[in-house]
Amino acid sequence: MSSRYRRWLFALIPVLVLADTAYSFLQYYHHPLDGDVAWNLVPASEVLSVLADPFGVSTWLEGQIYPNPNRFFCHWSFRAYFLHFPVWLQHFTDPVSSVYLAAAMARIGTQLLLVALFVRVVTGHWKLSSRGWWVTALLFIPFFQANGYRSHIGIVDPSVTYTFFYALPAALLLLFLLPFIDRYGHGRQSLPAWQIALWIPLAAVVCLSGPLNPATIGVACATAGWYVLRHRPGWADIRADRSYLLLALWAAALSGYALWIGSFNSLTIDNAISLDERYARLPLGIFRQFTGKLAWPVLLAGLAINYGFLRRSAGNKQLLRWYRYGLVFASLYILLLPLGGYREYRPYILRYDTILPITLLCLIGYVAGVRAVYRSMQPARRSLYLLLPITIALVYTFADEPSFEQNNCEVAALRHLAAETSDTIVLNTDCPVLAWQTFAVPEESELNARLLRAWRIVDRDLRYYHLIYPSAE
Repeated sequence: MSSRYRRWLFALIPVLVLADTAYSFLQYYHHPLDGDVAWNLVPASEVLSVLADPFGVSTWLEGQIYPNPNRFFCHWSFRAYFLHFPVWLQHFTDPVSSVYLAAAMARIGTQLLLVALFVRVVTGHWKLSSRGWWVTALLFIPFFQANGYRSHIGIVDPSVTYTFFYALPAALLLLFLLPFIDRYGHGRQSLPAWQIALWIPLAAVVCLSGPLNPATIGVACATAGWYVLRHRPGWADIRADRSYLLLALWAAALSGYALWIGSFNSLTIDNAISLDERYARLPLGIFRQFTGKLAWPVLLAGLAINYGFLRRSAGNKQLLRWYRYGLVFASLYILLLPLGGYREYRPYILRYDTILPITLLCLIGYVAGVRAVYRSMQPARRSLYLLLPITIALVYTFADEPSFEQNNCEVAALRHLAAETSDTIVLNTDCPVLAWQTFAVPEESELNARLLRAWRIVDRDLRYYHLIYPSAE
């Protein structure tokens, strides 16, 4: 390929990344709101206990049991953003549109943050002027599925609440892990004092954000500890790594504390089934999740092919180790999942949201493998190898079909509520509005109606319910 065409090709890559991002934003904008928004934002009385006790001290000091005692920063960030940002957006748009615009901006902002962190993990730098940076970003973006394979390999959830409880905490965790990745993946030698000072409180935020971070840190520390002891033996190495070791121990202690206070989570306790039954359901959950659609078989095939190529190259021993220890991490993580409790909406324990750390690990391993294999190949064979990442990218891209009508019914219902003048309103529709299901009686809409007033969609206290149509039978 001539240098002229290569320049045009590389100039096109940032355009493709930005175009895909714009497409994702449109998809996110047309997703309906979920049924936990009002419960978290108004908030419900149970959430007040979380907000009043950021570190969950009352659970072990006073024996209190309430929802999500180890997820303060999820609740706090969600409320700080979603109670104020839609109102500010109303300087530029109407109240109903401002809510969906804020939700889409939260999702796309989280997606961009994750992509940037993914690229930083793989490349080891933040140089947006680098061609390699944008090529790496282009390899990652097809895996962000707003529709398509979302229920199998979802990263940014269609539920804006879950975005703040899963994807955003995962991004914070990746940020916290960057110094360790730089040390053991990119050969950096020191941890600056300023970074230690910032990463100590960041560890607390990470461990008290989301349901997955504490367990992920625990399993990661066990796996990484085994790796360091096996491949970096000697007291001199341990002394050289003492700042990293102390930071890791601090994070491990905080994750243990977060897991402990999480055992007082009333949402898990109230829906408990026996541990034996949870483990009995796990194999079916694994089978359903990893074989239900092409998402995981295609990605795992890409990983396996890359691993085969990497074994033939003498210069990729470290990445091969990361592949093997990544498999150890994923196995341990899945085996420990049933210990995290049971939710009715996850009947088989394992679901796309509970395996998010494995998803992110596989994506990073796949893209790092593509880069390493491409660089280790003879130039004459590179064009043939590129068929692999191109095919995988196209499979995911075509799977993520547009669906811009998902929230039409809910938007119409909210505009109807905004236009009505009565205090009790019947919605002549069967779609939920800020809920997981329709409301049969007006009293069920109390929290939602209070949130609509806070968002200035309505200007008074009201209640609404749905006109339930009889079945066709």
